[in-house]
Amino acid sequence: MALSENEYRTAERLKDDYWLYAVFNCAGTPNLNAIQGPAHLGWNPVVNVEHHQLDVASILKQTDIDDRKMKARTGFLIFLALVFLSTFMRTKQMVWQDRITVDPLVCHGKACVKGTRVMVSVALDNLAENLSADEILASYPSLTRADIEAAIAYAAFVFERVVRRLSPDHGLS
Repeated sequence: MALSENEYRTAERLKDDYWLYAVFNCAGTPNLNAIQGPAHLGWNPVVNVEHHQLDVASILKQTDIDDRKMKARTGFLIFLALVFLSTFMRTKQMVWQDRITVDPLVCHGKACVKGTRVMVSVALDNLAENLSADEILASYPSLTRADIEAAIAYAAFVFERVVRRLSPDHGLS
């Protein structure tokens, strides 16, 4: 498992307010693991790549959360995400495919704003840090407001696919 440099620094700064959700066995029966404050787990920097890695055993040790709490937390997060997604998708008929690309030769195949090396995760991380769209646009002059909206729409699309895969019994598939 790896975190980008930005994700790792955010985890360090937010400590126990940062949650890492790791899904294992996606090809079989997916297993969702939630880790609170993952920065303290002993990540190792990866040379020449701005990521930090952690072995799976360390993550699994941290997932000793009571099943009822985990299911309640996961259900609540899915509920909040779906409310947000449905509201967002009704108000913004965004076609993210026109603005977001995934190319294995650009940024290690991570989703980027078309024609840039600005990853979708960068725009989302900035939004999560409560930066306004204007502040993000000032920091990344190659972006437009529509690019930021497309990044959100792409994240909504990806999240919806993950939720459908993890929650076939919730009528989401």
